[in-house]
Order: sequence, then C-alpha cells, then structure tokens
Amino acid sequence: MKKLFVLLTLLAIVVSQRAVPGEYIVVLKKNVRRNLIDSVIDLLTAGQTQRVSTRYSTAIRGFTLKGANETEVASLRRDPSVAYVEPNYIMRASALQLTTLYHLDRDDQRRRPLNLQYNYNYNGTGVTAYVVDSGYNTHDEFGNRMRHVYDATEVNGTGHDCYRYP
Repeated sequence: MKKLFVLLTLLAIVVSQRAVPGEYIVVLKKNVRRNLIDSVIDLLTAGQTQRVSTRYSTAIRGFTLKGANETEVASLRRDPSVAYVEPNYIMRASALQLTTLYHLDRDDQRRRPLNLQYNYNYNGTGVTAYVVDSGYNTHDEFGNRMRHVYDATEVNGTGHDCYRYP
C-alpha cells in the first residue's frame, strides 16, 4: 500500500519540459565516503566551489553544479567517482492527476464515462477534521483553527499531551 501511495504522490508532480540551463545534479558513487564528499566536490569542480549551489550527503551523495557546459558535463560523466549526471529540472505541483484510481475519479466526477483523472481543486475550506490522539501542543501555524473538544484521558482534561510534549 505504501508503494501505491508513493506512486500516486509522484503522479501529482509534473516535471517541466525544460531543464534549468547549465545546471546539473551530479550524483557520486556510493563508495565515496561521506566525510570525503567536500574534498571530492572540490576536486571535481577544480576548486570553483562557488558554482556548487547545493551539497547532498544524506539520501544521495553529490551536488548541484551551476554554469556547466557540455564539455564539463562529459568530463564529469567519465570520472570514476561519479555515478551519473542529470540536468536539473524545475518541479511544479499539478492540480490534475492523470490515470487515477477509480474511487478518486468518482470523488471529483459523478457523471459517466469517467475520465481517469482526479482534479485537486479543493483547498480544505469548510472542512472539520476530528483527530483522535493522546493530546496536542498548540502551534502558531494552526492559529485559532485547532481546539480541544473532549479529553477521555483525565477528568476536565485540557487535551494537552502529557507523554511527548512539554
């Protein structure tokens, strides 16, 4: 089920058809040790580290390189410490999910035939969500939209979590 959820999430993201000119994501091979990533990046960019906009060391090992030409990209691809080099694309969220599941298609469209699309055209206005939890801690992002309704864990309880939150 998790794989299906991830697939549906990825379907809701659209990659633009144009890459960012001269910007590439360089992914290093897994055998490059994390504590050596900065040194490898310095070697690969010939000391021009101002062209490195982002360094990655957790999910992947690598960096984003700006202002690269085709000769530099070809050289990076041949380097034994580089797994691959890809153009950097702009990602945009789409409100339209194509090839959706039947039940989602029925949620946004009542008339048949179904179009196998789900349109995320709602923003949650007017929705009341009831959450069953061991308690809550207020947060600025919620403003006055979050409130305690009932506390079954203590008499005249406040709804604040005694277990995880201070």
